[in-house]
Amino acid sequence: MSATEISDHFTVSAQAISQHLKVLLQANLVSVERRAQQRLYRLNLDAIAELEQWTVGLRERWNRRLDRLGQALKAARHESIPRSDGEGEAQE
Repeated sequence: MSATEISDHFTVSAQAISQHLKVLLQANLVSVERRAQQRLYRLNLDAIAELEQWTVGLRERWNRRLDRLGQALKAARHESIPRSDGEGEAQE
């Protein structure tokens, strides 16, 4: 698909599309083939699959970290709440 065809699907300028394609090309997420006066862009599906795997791992890692943080905050809040039944108070 040419940059013009791609830009037809978006409301941003053709220059913005061109800049994004340049970044995607540098990241190896798209490839470009020159045909006469046109540059045709194609998704690199292997690189996109690799990116997806990386983001899944990143999401899982952060979910575990945030779950532990939530547990620690809940425990800290629970410890700081005074109880009327005498539980949690210092024993004499």
